Amino acid sequence: MTTVIPNGSISGVVLNDTTGDGVGDTPIENVSLSLYNDVDGDGLFTEGTDTLVSTTQTAADGSYTFDNLPAGNYVVVQTQPDGYTTVSDSDDVNDGANDTDINASTTDNTLAVSLTMGETLDSGNNFIETQLTFNVSGTVFYDADKLTDGTVDGVPFAPPTGLFAVLVDAEGNVIAVDQVNGKYDTNPGQYEFLDVPAGVEYQVILRAVEPAVGSVITTSSLPLSFFSTGENIGAGPGSDGTVDGESATFIVSADVTEVNFGLIYFKPSTIP
Repeated sequence: MTTVIPNGSISGVVLNDTTGDGVGDTPIENVSLSLYNDVDGDGLFTEGTDTLVSTTQTAADGSYTFDNLPAGNYVVVQTQPDGYTTVSDSDDVNDGANDTDINASTTDNTLAVSLTMGETLDSGNNFIETQLTFNVSGTVFYDADKLTDGTVDGVPFAPPTGLFAVLVDAEGNVIAVDQVNGKYDTNPGQYEFLDVPAGVEYQVILRAVEPAVGSVITTSSLPLSFFSTGENIGAGPGSDGTVDGESATFIVSADVTEVNFGLIYFKPSTIP
């Protein structure tokens, strides 16, 4: 009688550690992973030696699986997700007598996995990440020359009725709000958002009235009789090509400074 030895599977999750305790608690979706045959059996990924078996991406719950694998030595290689840094890579589950893996917690985005004869599932091959955060800041100027010098500049200020800088994501969801410093505040005209998660596309929009975090904002609104003269990311000459109180979009991978705006005031009787 012929005994059929079933093939096995390798699985795990990719999680974000949002609390700083070293334990993943939030799934990270669409992270790319590759499975290689560990040809030289050293438990490490050796480019040019180890051969690719399969690729996959994490599901909405952060999970991944490589199925239908014969017994052998493998290496799981994670592509580091944008905006994250590694906390640990480890085999967190003892799958029984056939589990011979010796995967110490490391930070090199690879995990050695040995599927022994008859081992149907080697689970718990987990990658724990933490999302990087940076700051986003800028200045609102009273740009009296109305951008005729090609630069968003002038006297830092905020309209006396108040002005809010609003940080939104690519869908317009309000992530954070900061009131622009007024005439009698320290550093007039300035605003700042702290601890902004990296790897995400953002935009800063000016609003006359403070919106709620979690609401959706897609356009600017300025106080009565104030008009935009331009926007620019950077202190040098240039603008984003529009005059709408909305910055160009940007992806945070370091502190983003000088997300600047120019405004001008016209008395109601002189509005062009």
